[in-house]
Amino acid sequence: MSYEINFYDEIGSDPIVKFIKKCDHGLQAKILKELDLLENYGLKIGMPHLKKITKDLYELRVLGKVNIRLIFTYKKENFYILHIFKKKSNKTPIRELNVAINRLTNI
Repeated sequence: MSYEINFYDEIGSDPIVKFIKKCDHGLQAKILKELDLLENYGLKIGMPHLKKITKDLYELRVLGKVNIRLIFTYKKENFYILHIFKKKSNKTPIRELNVAINRLTNI
């Protein structure tokens, strides 16, 4: 089964795509690989690729020299990528989580 992935966008701005385009090619490839896994297998991919962080939010984990997290939600076979950031600490920063929660209300 194939799922649809949608990126959060604001009028005149596409923060997820802009973030990915600013990454080097190797990191872009890793991000796209994880998105491809999500698109093809959905929530079945599990750890270490995927982690549930709240009732409605999940994080897609891109591991390497630079750790990237994509926070998303899932509704009716559609994934909505709400936020992407470089993870620098063990816990997901509240500020980053709040960005995703605020965007969740807009989809």
